[in-house]
Amino acid sequence: RKANVSLKIYELTGREVIKIMENERLDAGIYKTLLNFGKANLSSGIYFCRLIIQDNNYIQIFTDTKKMMYIK
Repeated sequence: RKANVSLKIYELTGREVIKIMENERLDAGIYKTLLNFGKANLSSGIYFCRLIIQDNNYIQIFTDTKKMMYIK
């Protein structure tokens, strides 16, 4: 079953700093992605990674947010 998947990184204030994917249609399964903070030119600090999965009508099926610490 396909779903719309968004994966974004936010800074502590809630501002989006990296958009890894937005509303990509993906089949159910296990996926990996590589994030290079060095190329994103971010400072050391706390960031949040948010995963949102929606059905075809853009109704949220699943949302998860993880806290990350980036140290240069």
